[in-house]
Amino acid sequence: MSTPIEAAPAAGPSPPAPDSPARGAILVGRGLGKSYPTATGELSVLRGLDLDVYPGQLVAVVGESGTGKSTLLHLLGALDRPTEGTLAFRGEDVFAKGDEALAAFRNRSIGFVFQFHHLLPEFSALENVAMPALIAGGTFETADGRARQLLTGLGLGARMGHRPSQLSGGEQQRVAVARALMNEPGLVLMDEPSGNLDTATAQKLHDELLRLSRDADQAFVVVTHNPTLAALADRVLSLDGGRLVDVTASYRASAPAAGASALPSPPVGPHLAADGDRQPAAPEPSDRPRS
Repeated sequence: MSTPIEAAPAAGPSPPAPDSPARGAILVGRGLGKSYPTATGELSVLRGLDLDVYPGQLVAVVGESGTGKSTLLHLLGALDRPTEGTLAFRGEDVFAKGDEALAAFRNRSIGFVFQFHHLLPEFSALENVAMPALIAGGTFETADGRARQLLTGLGLGARMGHRPSQLSGGEQQRVAVARALMNEPGLVLMDEPSGNLDTATAQKLHDELLRLSRDADQAFVVVTHNPTLAALADRVLSLDGGRLVDVTASYRASAPAAGASALPSPPVGPHLAADGDRQPAAPEPSDRPRS
């Protein structure tokens, strides 16, 4: 049975999430750490990491390759268990669940968008989008309407019957976004969603992500090396030394004209180091996803 976890109290009231009523964080990480055994001892990738994510908020995670950004996404998405620390989703202890319950939680509550789409090549765009609902036990007849609605909203109304090989890179990525939203998850995790797209297509995707976070009041955590996408985010966090550093102010100051200067103030969790308060970076041989 899952164990409730109370979020640590904020240092004063936090402002509400953009375009949504004041509320608590949907995702609360406390003291998250992840280490891997090596021939020379333990390799610490994440250590003592704290994070609050709020509904309707777009959070960008930046940092050098090899600092553990994909490892962080895997922990936040419950694809891997931490070595230490806790993660609460809507007040419920995520890692108190067994493996079967954890798989059901991921399907119901978390949406994933990977850099290389991972669409099923033998299925159409519509069938790919409907797949999470089918895995959850639904029928295609009941999933069909929402899948069509999502694809139409992402500008793919005329491409629903096409297989991934018949779609452009940008279209495939939008299908992946629609698939991630199929079960109406409270949290969507993205790993370099525009890494393989041209500038114009990437900008359209960035605008769609911001719109979706507002319209659906969903939380997005996006790992990116794209400064334009980072500048659009409500918060920009740099992963350095196994911990998150809030660098939103510096990204705001250097944001391009199309950046986030007009965005409302996002909620800010009290558990992040200030910009400049960085720890020495822990070495990591690669930023590949780890299982």
